[in-house]
Amino acid sequence: MRAPARRNASGRCSNYAASVVTARTDVVGSLLRPPALLEARRRLEAGELTHAAFKEVEDRAVDEALMLQEDAGLDVVTDGEMRRLSFQSQLPAAVEMQPKPGSPADWKGWFQGRFEWGPRALGQRSILADPRRADMKDIVNTKIKFREPFRPFAPSVLAEKAAQCFDLGEAAKHYPTRFMLYVAPVTTDRAPAITHADGSSRPQAVHREFNPRYHRLIEKFGEATGVPMVLNTSFNLKGDPIVSAPADALDTFARSGMDLLLLENFVVRKSR
Repeated sequence: MRAPARRNASGRCSNYAASVVTARTDVVGSLLRPPALLEARRRLEAGELTHAAFKEVEDRAVDEALMLQEDAGLDVVTDGEMRRLSFQSQLPAAVEMQPKPGSPADWKGWFQGRFEWGPRALGQRSILADPRRADMKDIVNTKIKFREPFRPFAPSVLAEKAAQCFDLGEAAKHYPTRFMLYVAPVTTDRAPAITHADGSSRPQAVHREFNPRYHRLIEKFGEATGVPMVLNTSFNLKGDPIVSAPADALDTFARSGMDLLLLENFVVRKSR
């Protein structure tokens, strides 16, 4: 697989050592700053334009930039893609679920993209934890959810590995498993935190094509531990609604025992 080309100061294309980014960038890079986007940014900073309106202008500029690149036959790397590469390079450390010395807990806040709608947290507004720890269910119930200790937590599992961990058969490919709507027997003894007293669980099968970033996070955790799933519960404290905006996520993170927050392209840690 060839590395994407990047223009140097002379205007020529040169390869650089980095993984090919297949995800669409969400920010126009320094290679192309259309006047409409610059004007929209000026109006945003002056308080004349809402963030939602600015995002629409930005999205249109990205689409136009990508079409220009494709029409010219170029494989240009924008600033947004470079930031995404930097974020992805931090994923192995960020998703490390092992407790660290001095760490108040080992669960992570995960805030990405648009808000879910429905009865389950599905990897957009989630608190994630290590499913291998037998005490993790009690820890999260006691310190975050403040609910009855017998209540179980559900896992998010790689769709292509779901049948290795749950007695789902072909149901792993069914539509309802994308939304945690099936209950199935757990067939591995390496995930006690998501296994109910009757040996069952309610897994979410995460497909790369529908949620590539969440899939990648679980994939990296699986590579490090041999367990291709994470404990997944909604991103909120007892009595609070699930977080919606970044400010909600930061507030909940500050008031909780979480030690790490992955907020879009940012990795947020608490100062100690």
